[in-house]
Amino acid sequence: MLPLRSQFLLLLPFITLLLITCSDKIEETEQINLSLDKTNIVFETPDAQETSVVIQTNASLVSVAIPTIDQNWCSATLFENIIRIKVTENISVGKERSTLISVTADGVSSPKTIKVTQRASNIFIQSFSIPAEINGLEDDIEGVIDHEAKTITLSTSRWIANVKNLIAVFETPAKLFIGEKEQISGVTPNTFLEQHTILVKTDDGVTAAYDLITRGPMFTGLPVIKIDIDGGVEVVEKTLKLPSKFQLTVPDENSFDMGETQMTIRGRGNSTWNMPKKPYRIDFPEKTSLFGLAKAKKWILLANYQDPTLLMNDIAFQLGRIFGLEFNHSSIHVELFLNGTYRGNYQLTEQKEVGEGRIDIDTDGGFLVEMDTYFDEDYKFLTNHLKLPVMIAEPELNDESEMDYIKEALQGLEDALFETDFPNTSFEDHTDVQSLINFMLINELVRNQELGHPKSTYCYKEADTKIKWGPLWDFDWAFGYNEYNAYFIKKDAVFYPGNSDPRPGASFFTRFMEVPEFRTKYKERWREIKPQAAEITEYIEAMAVKLDKSQAETFKLPDATPVTKNRSYQELITQMIEWMEERIAFIDGEIEKI
Repeated sequence: MLPLRSQFLLLLPFITLLLITCSDKIEETEQINLSLDKTNIVFETPDAQETSVVIQTNASLVSVAIPTIDQNWCSATLFENIIRIKVTENISVGKERSTLISVTADGVSSPKTIKVTQRASNIFIQSFSIPAEINGLEDDIEGVIDHEAKTITLSTSRWIANVKNLIAVFETPAKLFIGEKEQISGVTPNTFLEQHTILVKTDDGVTAAYDLITRGPMFTGLPVIKIDIDGGVEVVEKTLKLPSKFQLTVPDENSFDMGETQMTIRGRGNSTWNMPKKPYRIDFPEKTSLFGLAKAKKWILLANYQDPTLLMNDIAFQLGRIFGLEFNHSSIHVELFLNGTYRGNYQLTEQKEVGEGRIDIDTDGGFLVEMDTYFDEDYKFLTNHLKLPVMIAEPELNDESEMDYIKEALQGLEDALFETDFPNTSFEDHTDVQSLINFMLINELVRNQELGHPKSTYCYKEADTKIKWGPLWDFDWAFGYNEYNAYFIKKDAVFYPGNSDPRPGASFFTRFMEVPEFRTKYKERWREIKPQAAEITEYIEAMAVKLDKSQAETFKLPDATPVTKNRSYQELITQMIEWMEERIAFIDGEIEKI
């Protein structure tokens, strides 16, 4: 046996190897690592889906854990160095869910975590419609739902009789409210003429708000008139009155609504009757009030076909009120359905006639006449000097001798303009000068060319009074019309001394401008009224906003879109306002020269 010292020397290399080996093992334990290529996972949709996380580790044992409460919807499976994470469909609406997956490894003191988030469904309302069967419609109105924008859009070009009491059918996992009122699918009625926000409330306490958007001629914010002609025939002439049924629906004003009412309809107008979009006259068997206006049998629906702003007659009528003309037409814009078909925006106004709420004069010794080159009424005459075409509108006559007093009045005025010592003021014995000046200034302001013929030029008189002017009518050829395809072009004056236009109307009004005293009063009235007249641009802006949805629907119709609609509606309104502002400045300058 070797001495003990010798035995120790022989074992020394093995001890050293063991120590080195143990030292290496200790070194390896200290360098164990664990890393993940993802630590935050977001599933952007509520669908069942999966993804993977790659692990990098030198540990001999790795484990994955999910909180028990989340294991019903989220699972994680470890396969070699891959964690496969799966989520089930998230059926909760509007409520996302999340969990933390813990990843541990032997030799690593702190676990790694993976945050998993799954978005909730944003489909608070699966479907929304207005069914034809329960609402008495011809077709269902299907709602188009945008869940990102949170809107429901209902579109139709049809007439809806019970638009203030429509019942919607919808599918939702939640509860729907309009205001404080819970909506029951297939049961709860609502007016669809108002803007609504539908509030959705889930059982989990999540809420969402959907804007209900309605599109179509029933939903422009304007009153809607429906006329059904017996037999469904079209209006093809101006004399035959066609028996019809009339209905009126007025947003936010139930008292003006009218159920099915008997009436007649016929065509009207001169040049406007030959345009694609027809103007109409409607007659009720009894005096009837529309929109709270004075009761009358006859009402007019102006088509305003040539006018791309739909506002020119309206603006002129408003100027009549600003200038203080005695009688002015109302102007109520409506949507018209005729025989079930949408015909566009129309302007409802009174028939030009004598009566309460119309031209309220006594025709016993008085009259209403129109000067118009169409010269197509039964009772009419031409004046001696200028051959002004005068047609008797009121009273109704039985023979020509009954219009002698009318001839005398009009001829007396014209004769005063042709006295041997003219210019003088003797015409003031025959006409109300303030009324005449207001009438001329309004027509100058809008540059109405029709007075030159003359056309649509009205005046009236009562017994023992002077001739007054108005009501205003027909402004298709105003506002700088170039007589072909565009408005806001022409800018020159209509009335001024020395006007050489030979037409009867132009010559007639020019005679007044030859009188110095008249010109002085004309200037004074302009200076006085100009601040109020300038406010017409504000009226244009307000009315353009009111008609914006209506014009969009109207100009979808080829037969309602004129060649003068050569720009967008907003551009035309801007052009109109600029033209009016320039017109006021122009008159300011020109009036000082006369």
